[in-house]
Amino acid sequence: MQEFISAAAGWPAIIGLASFADSSLPSDREALPPELHAYIAEELYGSIAPSVREELAQLSLLPSISSSTAANLLGTTSPSVVAEGTRVGFLTDDRSGLLTVHPLLRSFLRRKMLELPPDRCEGLVENVVRLLLGEKQWNEAFEVARQFEVPHLFDQVIESSLYDLLDCGHLATLSTFVEVGRIRGAEAAVLDLAEAELVFREGFHERARRLAERAGAQLVGRLELASKAFCRAGHSAYFTDAIDDAVANFQRARDLAPDLEDERRAVWGLFLSALEQEDDSAAVLLGDFEAISGSSANDMARIQNGRLHFAMRLGTLRHGLSGADAVASIASEAKDPVVRASFWHIYAAALRAAAEYGSAVEATDSALREISRFDLDFGRAHVYLTRAGALAGMAAYEEALDLLDDVARSASRNGDTYLQMNERTTRCKLLLLTGEMTDAVRVTDVTWAQVGSRGQYAEFLASRALALATLPQSRHGAIEVLEQAERTSGENEATALCTCVRALLSIDREHEIAALIPRSRTAIAKGILDPFVFALRLDRRLPRLIAQMPDLRSALHEVLRRVDGTSPENDTRRSLAYEPLQATQLTRREQEVLVFLADGSTNKEIAARLFLTESTVKVHVRHVLQKLGVRTRTEAAIQVLKTRQHEAGAASEPLNLDPDSR
Repeated sequence: MQEFISAAAGWPAIIGLASFADSSLPSDREALPPELHAYIAEELYGSIAPSVREELAQLSLLPSISSSTAANLLGTTSPSVVAEGTRVGFLTDDRSGLLTVHPLLRSFLRRKMLELPPDRCEGLVENVVRLLLGEKQWNEAFEVARQFEVPHLFDQVIESSLYDLLDCGHLATLSTFVEVGRIRGAEAAVLDLAEAELVFREGFHERARRLAERAGAQLVGRLELASKAFCRAGHSAYFTDAIDDAVANFQRARDLAPDLEDERRAVWGLFLSALEQEDDSAAVLLGDFEAISGSSANDMARIQNGRLHFAMRLGTLRHGLSGADAVASIASEAKDPVVRASFWHIYAAALRAAAEYGSAVEATDSALREISRFDLDFGRAHVYLTRAGALAGMAAYEEALDLLDDVARSASRNGDTYLQMNERTTRCKLLLLTGEMTDAVRVTDVTWAQVGSRGQYAEFLASRALALATLPQSRHGAIEVLEQAERTSGENEATALCTCVRALLSIDREHEIAALIPRSRTAIAKGILDPFVFALRLDRRLPRLIAQMPDLRSALHEVLRRVDGTSPENDTRRSLAYEPLQATQLTRREQEVLVFLADGSTNKEIAARLFLTESTVKVHVRHVLQKLGVRTRTEAAIQVLKTRQHEAGAASEPLNLDPDSR
């Protein structure tokens, strides 16, 4: 009996009833017969006024009971129900403002609910679930719905909690809701929408699109959900480069939007799609988006995102960045974590394009914190791409390449063509900067089944053209690939990169370089500087040439300073005339390594030929570059080639890639 009293945890009603029991009852609490438990509870329940029994049972479904929640659930009968429940010991005031129900009695009362007629029980349970949903107690509401097996209550819980759980990053909770809902017969359309949101955040955009389109078609009578479904389908199509399908879904979402928030989401998607198609309607759609936006932190971040997107693609980057610092100061106040992460990502991308590399890396730090905090893994690889580009601008090549390895794995796992193409474009440029010319050609030796973004594809082609130009056996195709890139897109960064690549391929023909001045000035005036940093760092002859061209020298003053800390004025002492390589400053082993560098050999190939480890070869390569006063393997190779041509009495034009000129 002492064990039973201990299990009663001080509850007077249970102890009182137990005092009438036979003293010969077993002392082992676990061995107490179920009949005794039922007997005690029935005695207590029978002593309650019949008019409050159902209400007390209903009250027991709440995870915690306060005077206000009891009143919200029961209305005017609440005081009498609480008083009666307290009188007989079902309810106890724990002096914290909450009423508690002993676990044994709570289980008993819930069983009493199941003894009611099904319609009556369902109605009482539904009232409890609605109260919990109103207080955003999602898990508690779901547990009540699960215990009483009412399918339409699962629908209510999932529909009510869906976007709140997504905004808070509670993806595991939502995933459990969907899994149980499938088993318990919840509405398929609502489950499809919830699952679409989940798999989209995991990066599985094609599956997300199918689920969202199916959900939207079945939810057309419920405008808010239908609009959100078609909007998610639009974003999913956008990320799989199916831009026409994205536009169709976003337009349906806009047509069905029941409020300004849903309309804003749809217009934003239409704006992004227009940018991808380089459509002039992008400016109009951006204006529409701003016109229906408010002044909240969420809205301000979205508006700034739009301005940055437009500025990077078709507008003027300096204009897009003009208000970004102010928005960055309030970005943490934005309610939606996707909006916050997106702002930091596009801000970082704009800073990278403007060659503000340190600030770009800091912005990616903020984006990655949001991604980690709210499980927004679908955006991680995109941020890594931007970060890798910024690190390349800072000459942190190995760290950038490590990030690209992560991007490549993510893109392969999800079949993301957009990521794959961007990763290979960035990797190609990094390999060129580190002198791995053969590998640079190899990573761009791919045919794409589908191209969604013309600007992205043009950058890929321009990078490939430059890679082809570095190898004698593939130079003949470089100009043709570059011309294809120039025809493909008129986007800002693609145009700037094509201009820089053409300058590199024409570096020994000064009149052709001069002809590029108008195009260069246009790109620079728009604030697109990263392609110029890349080109000037890749071939050290280019800044020397620019230093002697006043029109370009003034325009590129800031870019040159970022490349090597010098201004063009300080660089004019350097002659463009050929300077023979002084190989005597190198050790014998370093001279051997240099010969292989000039032939385009990789570190692995050099190691095999000289019977060295790759790490040893890396050390020799670093010493060679330092002693020659160059930054890349390409520059070292150019010096060797010029020396060979000079000694042979040949004309010096190692990067003259026009086959008609040879």
